[in-house]
Amino acid sequence: MTAAAVIAGNFERIGFIGLGVMGGAMCRNLIAKGSWPVTAFDRNPEALARIAAAGAAPAASAAEVVDAADAVITCLPGGAEVRALVLGPPSSAPGGGPSGGPGGGPGGGPGGGPGGILGRLRAGQVL
Repeated sequence: MTAAAVIAGNFERIGFIGLGVMGGAMCRNLIAKGSWPVTAFDRNPEALARIAAAGAAPAASAAEVVDAADAVITCLPGGAEVRALVLGPPSSAPGGGPSGGPGGGPGGGPGGGPGGILGRLRAGQVL
């Protein structure tokens, strides 16, 4: 995916994370009216099964969605959920930074704790 393609919105693959009432409806609309393959994830297995039945490829994790998509759409309840998705769960170590807390944590790589997707994003990928 080139920078020009991102600016023009020429995405070949869409990812969707968060398939609740609003996210599920948005994702189903993308599947029905779009021409892109959609890979989706939700922590609720029933929501994921419903969207898979509508035509999305179900992912086992948010990281799998990021790896499979050029653009990732999130529809999450609030800021805490978005932070946890992008940075990973906060570490129990006090003080933040590389030893724990926001922006660090064991095994998290640059900008994220364990399970965060920030370190998985590629150049030109849209979140």
